[in-house]
Amino acid sequence: MLIVPLTGKLNLKNLPVVTISLIVVNCAIFFLSNDTEQKTYLAAMDYYVESGLYETEVTAYRDYLGSYDGERIVCRNAVDPDSQAFLSCYHLMHDDDRFQKELTANRIITPGMDGYTQWRLDRDLFEADRDKMISRRWGLIPDKPRVLPFVTYMFLHGSLSHLVGNMIFLWLVGCALELGIGRLAYGVGYGITGVCSALLYVLVYSSSNSQLVGASGAIAGLMGAFSLLFAGRRIRVFYSLGFYFNTVRAHAWLLFPVWVASEVGQLVFGEVDHVAYMAHIGGLLSGGLCGLFFTRVLKQQVQDVFDVPPEEDRVTLLMDEALACMDRLDVAGAKQSLETVLSLEPGHPKALDQLYTLARNTPNAPSYHRDTVTVLTAMLRHGGQPDSVLATYDDYVKRAPSVKLPPSLYLALAGFFPDHGREAEADRFLMMLTRKVPTLAGLPEALLRHATYFKRVGNDAGCRRILAVLRSHFPDSPEAALVQRTMGDLAT
Repeated sequence: MLIVPLTGKLNLKNLPVVTISLIVVNCAIFFLSNDTEQKTYLAAMDYYVESGLYETEVTAYRDYLGSYDGERIVCRNAVDPDSQAFLSCYHLMHDDDRFQKELTANRIITPGMDGYTQWRLDRDLFEADRDKMISRRWGLIPDKPRVLPFVTYMFLHGSLSHLVGNMIFLWLVGCALELGIGRLAYGVGYGITGVCSALLYVLVYSSSNSQLVGASGAIAGLMGAFSLLFAGRRIRVFYSLGFYFNTVRAHAWLLFPVWVASEVGQLVFGEVDHVAYMAHIGGLLSGGLCGLFFTRVLKQQVQDVFDVPPEEDRVTLLMDEALACMDRLDVAGAKQSLETVLSLEPGHPKALDQLYTLARNTPNAPSYHRDTVTVLTAMLRHGGQPDSVLATYDDYVKRAPSVKLPPSLYLALAGFFPDHGREAEADRFLMMLTRKVPTLAGLPEALLRHATYFKRVGNDAGCRRILAVLRSHFPDSPEAALVQRTMGDLAT
């Protein structure tokens, strides 16, 4: 699940300097250190394999498990170091914090065992090489916490996708907060939530030797602060459920429980085990507390930073008014509000649907034809949903005592219908227009487009027939000349 607030109101006089600086610093650190980081990691892993640690420790892990269940069943077949099962078992071993703690404390391969001395030497050399990595030196390692990494871990990222994802969220949420509460409060809040997210992570995973890196904990803190600082405001939010996405207007405070529930759900049920969900939860909770502190204790004034054009606000109010009128059966009031919406936003899909809904209840009234023409014309001109166009047209044809559409609308429908399985009706419209309104602007072009459609779908007979109509009725048109020059035999 992805839920992102959409905000704006940026200009050269009001730039979010702190947010931009954070993004620049994060990107600079990643790109300046990534090559060295990769080389150091690969050198350490080469030694890990070549020294025999890889084979020795995975074998020790198999003995440590004793029995195999769940995902660890792969270790049952981890006998050949060159096999996929052995590699999979290694990854399980690497993520098993309890085993790693026992291993490094000499309680798995013990001093009394054969080969212990060599293993201990190789292990110490491997750890020395691995700890040269920037992420190990400046990232936060829960079982060996140091003060400075509680801050520096926020500026390190494990991959380009990790960096890009975090920076996008930092920009989207950070800009609104910085402009809303000011640079100083924003910068302090960012640092506090980043540290608090790390504290919770260290408390929960105190035995882990894996490094925590990334700005996502601090960014989660910004999200928590955002939702409570702007709690009473209705904001536009983008959401995605994987297979579906849309935008909706909602009160900002609703985002807080949704975000927390999402992180907890992914922590408990998620399949991705390398994401620091606990750090995200720590950031959200501490960010929420910061938001309350700023507003309740410091009485921090929050500036309105939501980029909602006055027209959009007015459209929303007018749509609410129209629906209220419809509930009261005030048809005239609803129609007036809907027509005002369409004057501000001619292609507004809900307004068009509601306007036709009002009109269809009185099919014998002259206004029914006028409103249907208005709705269909706007839908076709502004890219309305095909299903809505077809449903509106079909309902009109069924309800109207007599169909009264202008030639220009028939021409537009003739261009729309073929790509939606209605080429026969488009054909009928074009032939009717050719007979009755041969001077209609755009008719030769529409005939050529219809012939091209037939050719594209392999209907050569239909293509020839339409081209013959074009040449006989509009011999002097540019379209007829174009056909003669370019379409060869199909034009005869």
